Amino acid sequence: MDLAGRLSNPPGTLEALAGQGVERSRDDRKERSKRAICSPIAFGSGVQETTGQLSNPGRRPVLRRLNEVQIDGLVREYRAGRSLADLASELGIHSRTVAAHLEVRGVKRRVNRRKMSERDVHEATRRYRGGDSLAKVALRLDADAETVRRELHRAGVAIRGRRG
Repeated sequence: MDLAGRLSNPPGTLEALAGQGVERSRDDRKERSKRAICSPIAFGSGVQETTGQLSNPGRRPVLRRLNEVQIDGLVREYRAGRSLADLASELGIHSRTVAAHLEVRGVKRRVNRRKMSERDVHEATRRYRGGDSLAKVALRLDADAETVRRELHRAGVAIRGRRG
């Protein structure tokens, strides 16, 4: 079978049809036999196949363009505190597109603020070096374990490997 999903060897039923009393001219026979070998679609079906085209092509992404009113609303919502991901999801566009619209409008991007204070990082370091797991430290500090891991790494604490 080739990449397009067509049969390279026609099934026996196609070859057997010629011996079942089907009358046709020589030119017509050549044309039909080529179609039978190259395409799984029946000759008289009326369906035409494009050479090299897959029978189930992937879906193309929907390209959306925002008008000026939508962009103004996007800027207003971002300034009100909504995230890029939230706005992108609502508008059906990529978050990078939202960022590009904000950049064109001269809107400064918010900087991600630290989730843990210096005191929290010090406490997490003390507990982690004392033998607590990242999950236990995170639970104690009401933070995500990945946040604790990132902050400890940033503070120069060696992260232990996972057991298992």
